[in-house]
Amino acid sequence: MEPQGPDKQMKFRGMIYTDGAGVSILKQNYDPRKRGGKKSKKRLEDKDSFKYIEDLKKEDLLADVGKCVLVDPGRRDLLYCMHENSTSQTKMVYRYTSNQKGVETKSRKFRKLHNRFKPDEVIAAELSFSYHHATSVNKENFVKYLEARENVSEGLNNYYINEDISPGVRAVDRLPFRKMKLSSIINMKQSEQRLAKKLRQKFGQDSVIIIGNWTAANVKYH
Repeated sequence: MEPQGPDKQMKFRGMIYTDGAGVSILKQNYDPRKRGGKKSKKRLEDKDSFKYIEDLKKEDLLADVGKCVLVDPGRRDLLYCMHENSTSQTKMVYRYTSNQKGVETKSRKFRKLHNRFKPDEVIAAELSFSYHHATSVNKENFVKYLEARENVSEGLNNYYINEDISPGVRAVDRLPFRKMKLSSIINMKQSEQRLAKKLRQKFGQDSVIIIGNWTAANVKYH
């Protein structure tokens, strides 16, 4: 694995981290056998990967005329893309909806399967457990959280930890949650690659994406 970073200081030190579905490669900018880290000779500037349009110079704006794709993030339409040359007669638009994302990632299918096969005792255990806050700094509230977790941990573990049981032996209402999580990650990456390919096909390889930085509020399913 090649070193990373502007000065090639980020190197693989033989450590990985996994949650059962994905694997993260951990890199460090110093040797753990030595004391302290090697200081960089020059201070790295914190620059955004994307430039704000108001910070661009006039010549940069003129160079991108005819290539701009205006993208508005929304709720039902997660991305509404329109080329700057689009007119009412010749529309050059592309919509990426939340429904399309749910179909491609199969998140809706997995959610329905999860809700369909979840036993009543698991639903009751999760409901009783949801009344307590794991991040509470109050001593009494945190003790109640630990007590509630102890009461439901055995039942939840028996339901969710079943990956080593073969499908022929595993009960019908026991889903392979780890495989479903891995499938969700793979489907999400494929969906993002498919979106990038569609944008290139629709607007051209040299198109310039201009997207607003508006953030939707917390709305169910959006």
